[in-house]
Amino acid sequence: AIVPILWGILVGYVVALLVGILTGQEIVDFTNVAQAKWFSIPSVEIPFLTYGVKFYPSAILTMAPIAFVTMTEHFGHIMVLNSLTKRDYFKDPGLEKTLTGDGFAQMIAGFLGAPPVTSYGENIGVMALNKIFS
Repeated sequence: AIVPILWGILVGYVVALLVGILTGQEIVDFTNVAQAKWFSIPSVEIPFLTYGVKFYPSAILTMAPIAFVTMTEHFGHIMVLNSLTKRDYFKDPGLEKTLTGDGFAQMIAGFLGAPPVTSYGENIGVMALNKIFS
């Protein structure tokens, strides 16, 4: 499944190199790759200590809809689990607790510069097939 993506990247680089050679404009620049060390130890970055905190409204406005979508996805997963297991997860442990945990994880991901997290519901289908809900 990933081979076509790798082929696309490879063919794209080759086409860009050829276009750059034919037009005289440098599209692909490998100088940083050529100057890179063969072996090195990665630098350790500690959030809030190594670099400061800066809020970008454009990034917040971009990620807020994604956070809303993952919240509704979480709600849907809880609804499906309720119907499969014949338990009410809206009451025990409570929707407010599960959404708070999901929201906290999204907040931490945002502080670390990562995309919003999501609750994965792929195993809900497996649970429906084998009827094991432990």
